[in-house]
Amino acid sequence: MGQLAELIKAKRYDLRLSQKAFGDRLGLQNGSSYISRIEKGLIVPSRVRLHEMEQAFSFFPGELEDAAFSDEQARNKAG
Repeated sequence: MGQLAELIKAKRYDLRLSQKAFGDRLGLQNGSSYISRIEKGLIVPSRVRLHEMEQAFSFFPGELEDAAFSDEQARNKAG
């Protein structure tokens, strides 16, 4: 699991939100599926979506984007 997935999952657990509730707070129609794929490391949200998550869930500015970038660097190094 990458840093981005860990941050999002930890925040969701801290807030005691289901994947659906987390996605609903972001205004997503298929929120549970979307959040599940992020937490499994299958997708990386766009910069806009990362920024929305940071604002909605009180992450530090740039925290999620930094984690996504770090994950990408690790994947490039491994591949």
